[in-house]
Amino acid sequence: MSFMFNRYPPPSRRAIFYARESALNSGASEIDSTHLLWGLTLEQTSRANGLFKLDQRFPDETARMRALKRAEQKDIPLARDGKRILAYAAEEANHLESYWIDTDHLILGILREPECAAAARLEQSGLNIAEARRLVDSQSELREIYGPVPVLWQLSKPITSIGRVAGMCYLLIIFLLITLLAGKGC
Repeated sequence: MSFMFNRYPPPSRRAIFYARESALNSGASEIDSTHLLWGLTLEQTSRANGLFKLDQRFPDETARMRALKRAEQKDIPLARDGKRILAYAAEEANHLESYWIDTDHLILGILREPECAAAARLEQSGLNIAEARRLVDSQSELREIYGPVPVLWQLSKPITSIGRVAGMCYLLIIFLLITLLAGKGC
């Protein structure tokens, strides 16, 4: 598994896998924003479907995705808009202080890429970035825990809240304390 996807829990990984399947079945050479959106429609129990009712907003595409045949095992790259969407999804998760980049963050990532076809489809269905953020934020208490969060991620939270220079000083102090304690045999 690629290091890039370590923060993606199983539902997000499956959505990206389904997006790949959609792209391959349509003969596309890259996974673009619409493939990512259609990949998110497939799993009814995902946070994205629970919050945004994607399968109800896009019933035709959901039915088409369910009818897809398994594509050949072939790597296919992300299109530029797909790469930006994943980067935006990570930023949205970071903003909400969530280690895991879940399917709802992927929707936020799509909506942050306003020129892409998938964002246009979401907005045509009545979903905009402000409403989506409000909904994700209001449901953050119900977010599933997919496993332990790495210690370095937990240590980075104070850094982002106090600023870059102060954060580096914070990490240096932590490092020195660990070094001192390890040297004393504690």
